Amino acid sequence: MHILLLTDIPPCTNYTAGLVQKQLCEFLFEEGHQVSCVSIVDPSLTPCIPDSIREKFSVFLSFDKPNEGYGRRKFGALNSLIFNNYNRKIFLPFLANKISNEIRNSNNTFDLIWSVIQGQTMICLVPKVANKLNLEYVVEIWDPPEWWLDENHFDSYSYHKVMKAFKRLLLNAKCCLAASHNMAKEYKEKYSAVCVPVIPSLKAYSPFIKKSDNSEFHIGYSGQIYSKNEFSAFIDSLDSIKWTYQGKRIILYVFTDYIDTVILKQHPNIKSSGWIPQEELLKRLSCMDLCYCPYRFDKKFEVIARLSFPSKLTSYLKSGVPVLVHAPVYSSISNFIKDGITGYVCNTTNIDDIAEKVKLIINDGNRESIGMNGYQLFLKFLTNETMKKSFYKSLGMRDTNYEHCTD
Repeated sequence: MHILLLTDIPPCTNYTAGLVQKQLCEFLFEEGHQVSCVSIVDPSLTPCIPDSIREKFSVFLSFDKPNEGYGRRKFGALNSLIFNNYNRKIFLPFLANKISNEIRNSNNTFDLIWSVIQGQTMICLVPKVANKLNLEYVVEIWDPPEWWLDENHFDSYSYHKVMKAFKRLLLNAKCCLAASHNMAKEYKEKYSAVCVPVIPSLKAYSPFIKKSDNSEFHIGYSGQIYSKNEFSAFIDSLDSIKWTYQGKRIILYVFTDYIDTVILKQHPNIKSSGWIPQEELLKRLSCMDLCYCPYRFDKKFEVIARLSFPSKLTSYLKSGVPVLVHAPVYSSISNFIKDGITGYVCNTTNIDDIAEKVKLIINDGNRESIGMNGYQLFLKFLTNETMKKSFYKSLGMRDTNYEHCTD
């Protein structure tokens, strides 16, 4: 099978979404399938595509992604109305023609378009390219488009047009690769779309490393801090108990390049290691007593909390360390983790309540077994084998007798 990957983030090693695309491409290459890639990338991004992937593409084309952030500028609504509609009506049809012509001139035959969807560009571009090449398409969605449009301050007219196009996109897609079970269920009900949950995964093997020093309680956090208010509330809760409980000094290890240095100066118990490679991260996480996973409570982010799934949770569960999910009750991760069974759940931003939850966790004699229950959850839903099976199902491929995509 020859698949045309149409994406705004190519398989790469330096962006989370790119790492997922890299893994999915490797699944295809392992089974002898062909992949070509058309990448429409924001010029400010610098994806590092490994040679092991780049050399295997039958065709690789790259184009600049048009600006989708006009609404962030002065006179935002007017800028959004003018430029986003110019892109939708004029530039994107032009780009679709250019892509289609170059693909035809490559003299390759394709069986299917696999597209990664985020924002107006990909929502409007994919059906046009598919129509011109007379190909069916599947769509991969990590975050609901409402979030992207809100973040980029789309005017109400452009917003309505894009969401209408999104509905048509899902109706006409062969299958939707959904970021969570919640998203698959909701998009099936709302858009009558055929959906398969394809959640970021990792290899099943976990080299558990136990922490030797029990005089301290170590908490781990990895990735960008999108949930800033929740993260701040968590820090405030630790401040309220002076970063100590039951004689244990509490240390928060943050594995990210994206933390304010002011926070580090004000809180000596927060240790930043910066970004580290995945394998090293897993080893470091497995030495923690607890991993912290926040999601935003703000109602304007409800749709993303409800439908998306943070890839950091996969890493946390693989480590065998218990997870504290700090998220609203309606979020996908609050539904995925069972409090006191496969992890811990805190559905409030009240500082005193968060502090009490931390105390409960430190006192819990079953904490280690809860961490292992979380690892069993990882083995059931979040391994590469599970992801590969779901991915092949979404593509309608059998591989080793995988059945065709059904809802």
